[in-house]
Amino acid sequence: MVKAAGNRMNSIVAWALLLAPAIAGAIVGFSKHEPTTYAVNGFSDWLERAYQHRKASKGLFLAPLPQFFLWSFHKLDTWTAGIEPATTRAGWRAGLWAYVLYLVLAAAYVAFAVVAAIAIFTIAMVVLVNALGGAASSNDTSSHRPSRPTRSRQKKDMWGDPYVETRDADGKVVSRSHEKQNMWGDRRVETRDADGNLVETSTAQRDMWGDPSVRHENPDGEVIGTSVEKRDMWGDERTDRHDSDGNVVQTSTDKTDMWGDGFREHKPKD
Repeated sequence: MVKAAGNRMNSIVAWALLLAPAIAGAIVGFSKHEPTTYAVNGFSDWLERAYQHRKASKGLFLAPLPQFFLWSFHKLDTWTAGIEPATTRAGWRAGLWAYVLYLVLAAAYVAFAVVAAIAIFTIAMVVLVNALGGAASSNDTSSHRPSRPTRSRQKKDMWGDPYVETRDADGKVVSRSHEKQNMWGDRRVETRDADGNLVETSTAQRDMWGDPSVRHENPDGEVIGTSVEKRDMWGDERTDRHDSDGNVVQTSTDKTDMWGDGFREHKPKD
């Protein structure tokens, strides 16, 4: 009995939602309330102007979507344009607009459900892949120890954003480094290998004496080394990279090639 009563209540609610736009339109039409009629027909005129403006605009990325909705209202207004008197026409328009709004909300709900399902599936796959990758990989930081001389140069990508490209002695691309910024304005440098995989993240910091340095972390967030600026006895600058144990593993210096272009040379320490 309780289940039957619940089903009857659900049916009543469904019919109420289905008939609500028609009832609202009938109230507007039969009430002959002039301010309401004026407002409905004035809104109809605004929709028509918006539709014509959107129809005339070109080159807008999102133009087709709002134009579709405006086209729906435009067609409804066209179909009801010959209904007289104006109060009856306003009632028809108000009811039909409400039904169109129902359809838009239903489409939005379906789209949201699809996007949510895709997002959940994507997150699950990423977690699974990371879990499998973490089980198969080693956390040994010795792989981050430079083993061959490399050279890096400042370049710009297709959008004009600067990045640093590093190549080995054979001219093959070893890595590319881009500067990033998080939502709090903190900057970091992400270095990725030739396949686009994240190798390390570098952030500026200061040591206990206030001297600047750069902290390097692997993709798991573990510190794998630091880089500090040094000067030799002749005043020439270099950058020493230390591993997580404090040993110097690489020295970098600025150089100029035969064409006068600058680059940075990185040499591993034996």
